[in-house]
Amino acid sequence: MIAALTIAALSFRFSADITQWPIAILALVLAGAYLGFLPFNFYPQKIMAGYGAGTLAGFMLAVLSILSTTKVGTAIIVLGVPLVDAGSVLIRRLISGKSPVWGDTRHLHHKLLQLGWSKPKVAIFYWLITAILGFLALQLKAQQKLFTILLLALSLGIFLLWFKLFGSWSKPPDRGNG
Repeated sequence: MIAALTIAALSFRFSADITQWPIAILALVLAGAYLGFLPFNFYPQKIMAGYGAGTLAGFMLAVLSILSTTKVGTAIIVLGVPLVDAGSVLIRRLISGKSPVWGDTRHLHHKLLQLGWSKPKVAIFYWLITAILGFLALQLKAQQKLFTILLLALSLGIFLLWFKLFGSWSKPPDRGNG
Protein backbone atom coordinates (compact mmCIF):
# COMPACT_ATOMS: atom_id res chain seq x y z
CA MET A 1 0.00 0.00 0.00
CA ILE A 2 2.79 2.43 0.92
CA ALA A 3 4.72 1.66 -2.27
CA ALA A 4 1.60 2.24 -4.38
CA LEU A 5 0.95 5.57 -2.63
CA THR A 6 4.56 6.60 -3.28
CA ILE A 7 4.26 5.75 -6.97
CA ALA A 8 0.97 7.70 -7.12
CA ALA A 9 2.57 10.72 -5.42
CA LEU A 10 5.47 10.72 -7.87
CA SER A 11 3.09 10.32 -10.81
CA PHE A 12 1.07 13.31 -9.58
CA ARG A 13 4.30 15.30 -9.41
CA PHE A 14 4.41 14.96 -13.20
CA SER A 15 0.67 15.46 -13.68
CA ALA A 16 1.22 17.93 -16.51
CA ASP A 17 1.96 14.83 -18.61
CA ILE A 18 -1.48 13.37 -19.36
CA THR A 19 0.00 9.86 -19.72
CA GLN A 20 0.72 9.83 -15.97
CA TRP A 21 -2.93 10.17 -14.93
CA PRO A 22 -3.95 6.53 -15.55
CA ILE A 23 -0.82 5.35 -13.73
CA ALA A 24 -1.61 7.51 -10.71
CA ILE A 25 -5.21 6.28 -10.71
CA LEU A 26 -4.13 2.63 -10.93
CA ALA A 27 -1.61 3.14 -8.12
CA LEU A 28 -4.34 4.69 -5.94
CA VAL A 29 -6.72 1.83 -6.78
CA LEU A 30 -4.05 -0.69 -5.79
CA ALA A 31 -3.35 1.18 -2.55
CA GLY A 32 -7.08 1.35 -1.80
CA ALA A 33 -7.56 -2.36 -2.42
CA TYR A 34 -4.81 -3.29 0.02
CA LEU A 35 -5.93 -0.65 2.53
CA GLY A 36 -9.42 -2.17 2.44
CA PHE A 37 -7.89 -5.60 3.06
CA LEU A 38 -5.78 -4.37 6.00
CA PRO A 39 -8.41 -4.56 8.81
CA PHE A 40 -8.89 -8.24 8.05
CA ASN A 41 -5.17 -8.95 7.70
CA PHE A 42 -3.83 -7.20 10.81
CA TYR A 43 -2.95 -9.41 13.78
CA PRO A 44 -4.88 -11.55 14.63
CA GLN A 45 -5.62 -12.23 10.99
CA LYS A 46 -9.11 -13.15 9.91
CA ILE A 47 -8.07 -13.54 6.26
CA MET A 48 -4.55 -14.07 4.99
CA ALA A 49 -3.42 -13.02 1.55
CA GLY A 50 -2.25 -15.97 -0.45
CA TYR A 51 0.46 -16.33 -3.02
CA GLY A 52 -1.79 -14.83 -5.68
CA ALA A 53 -2.38 -11.58 -3.77
CA GLY A 54 1.33 -11.04 -3.17
CA THR A 55 2.17 -11.86 -6.75
CA LEU A 56 -0.50 -9.49 -8.05
CA ALA A 57 0.75 -6.68 -5.80
CA GLY A 58 4.35 -7.22 -6.89
CA PHE A 59 3.37 -7.38 -10.56
CA MET A 60 1.27 -4.23 -10.34
CA LEU A 61 3.99 -2.32 -8.50
CA ALA A 62 6.59 -3.43 -11.05
CA VAL A 63 4.44 -2.42 -14.01
CA LEU A 64 3.44 0.90 -12.44
CA SER A 65 7.02 1.77 -11.56
CA ILE A 66 8.17 1.01 -15.10
CA LEU A 67 5.33 2.93 -16.78
CA SER A 68 5.49 5.92 -14.49
CA THR A 69 8.19 8.48 -14.24
CA THR A 70 9.16 6.98 -10.87
CA LYS A 71 11.30 4.33 -12.50
CA VAL A 72 12.43 1.14 -10.84
CA GLY A 73 14.83 2.82 -8.39
CA THR A 74 11.96 4.30 -6.41
CA ALA A 75 10.20 0.94 -6.09
CA ILE A 76 13.46 -0.69 -4.97
CA ILE A 77 13.98 1.97 -2.30
CA VAL A 78 10.41 1.77 -0.99
CA LEU A 79 10.49 -2.03 -0.90
CA GLY A 80 14.15 -2.06 0.15
CA VAL A 81 13.86 -3.92 3.44
CA PRO A 82 11.84 -6.89 2.09
CA LEU A 83 13.96 -7.05 -1.08
CA VAL A 84 17.29 -7.03 0.77
CA ASP A 85 15.95 -9.51 3.32
CA ALA A 86 14.71 -11.88 0.61
CA GLY A 87 17.97 -11.55 -1.31
CA SER A 88 20.11 -12.29 1.74
CA VAL A 89 18.00 -15.31 2.68
CA LEU A 90 18.16 -16.61 -0.90
CA ILE A 91 21.95 -16.25 -1.02
CA ARG A 92 22.31 -17.83 2.44
CA ARG A 93 20.21 -20.83 1.37
CA LEU A 94 22.17 -21.32 -1.84
CA ILE A 95 25.53 -21.08 -0.06
CA SER A 96 24.47 -23.64 2.55
CA GLY A 97 23.29 -26.04 -0.18
CA LYS A 98 19.59 -25.80 0.71
CA SER A 99 16.72 -25.24 -1.67
CA PRO A 100 16.09 -21.53 -2.19
CA VAL A 101 12.31 -22.02 -2.32
CA TRP A 102 11.73 -23.88 0.95
CA GLY A 103 10.81 -21.65 3.86
CA ASP A 104 12.71 -21.26 7.09
CA THR A 105 12.80 -18.93 10.08
CA ARG A 106 15.82 -16.86 9.08
CA HIS A 107 14.02 -13.81 7.70
CA LEU A 108 14.29 -10.43 9.41
CA HIS A 109 10.80 -10.59 10.88
CA HIS A 110 11.60 -13.97 12.45
CA LYS A 111 14.72 -12.49 14.02
CA LEU A 112 12.71 -9.58 15.41
CA LEU A 113 10.20 -12.05 16.86
CA GLN A 114 13.10 -13.95 18.46
CA LEU A 115 14.18 -10.68 20.09
CA GLY A 116 10.81 -10.60 21.83
CA TRP A 117 8.93 -8.22 19.54
CA SER A 118 5.21 -8.86 19.10
CA LYS A 119 3.71 -9.51 15.67
CA PRO A 120 1.89 -6.15 15.56
CA LYS A 121 5.12 -4.36 16.56
CA VAL A 122 7.04 -6.10 13.75
CA ALA A 123 4.33 -5.16 11.22
CA ILE A 124 4.28 -1.53 12.36
CA PHE A 125 8.10 -1.46 12.22
CA TYR A 126 8.02 -2.65 8.59
CA TRP A 127 5.35 -0.08 7.71
CA LEU A 128 7.25 2.73 9.42
CA ILE A 129 10.53 1.89 7.67
CA THR A 130 8.70 1.57 4.34
CA ALA A 131 6.96 4.93 4.85
CA ILE A 132 10.28 6.61 5.72
CA LEU A 133 11.92 5.09 2.65
CA GLY A 134 8.93 6.13 0.52
CA PHE A 135 9.22 9.72 1.75
CA LEU A 136 12.95 9.60 1.12
CA ALA A 137 12.38 8.26 -2.41
CA LEU A 138 10.16 11.26 -3.13
CA GLN A 139 13.08 13.58 -2.36
CA LEU A 140 15.99 11.82 -4.09
CA LYS A 141 17.44 12.17 -7.57
CA ALA A 142 18.59 9.16 -9.66
CA GLN A 143 22.20 8.96 -8.45
CA GLN A 144 21.15 9.48 -4.84
CA LYS A 145 18.71 6.57 -5.18
CA LEU A 146 21.55 4.24 -6.14
CA PHE A 147 23.56 5.26 -3.08
CA THR A 148 20.48 4.90 -0.89
CA ILE A 149 19.87 1.36 -2.17
CA LEU A 150 23.49 0.41 -1.48
CA LEU A 151 23.39 2.02 1.99
CA LEU A 152 20.15 0.21 2.80
CA ALA A 153 21.60 -3.15 1.71
CA LEU A 154 24.75 -2.51 3.75
CA SER A 155 22.80 -1.43 6.85
CA LEU A 156 20.48 -4.42 6.77
CA GLY A 157 23.44 -6.74 6.10
CA ILE A 158 25.28 -5.36 9.14
CA PHE A 159 22.15 -5.79 11.28
CA LEU A 160 21.70 -9.39 10.18
CA LEU A 161 25.39 -10.11 10.78
CA TRP A 162 25.18 -8.48 14.22
CA PHE A 163 22.15 -10.59 15.04
CA LYS A 164 23.93 -13.75 13.92
CA LEU A 165 26.98 -12.99 16.05
CA PHE A 166 25.35 -11.48 19.12
CA GLY A 167 21.69 -12.56 18.85
CA SER A 168 21.96 -15.36 21.41
CA TRP A 169 23.01 -12.87 24.11
CA SER A 170 19.97 -10.67 23.65
CA LYS A 171 17.33 -13.40 23.55
CA PRO A 172 14.62 -13.07 26.18
CA PRO A 173 14.61 -15.88 28.75
CA ASP A 174 12.35 -18.84 28.11
CA ARG A 175 8.99 -18.79 29.88
CA GLY A 176 9.89 -21.99 31.68
CA ASN A 177 12.91 -20.41 33.37
CA GLY A 178 10.91 -18.97 36.24
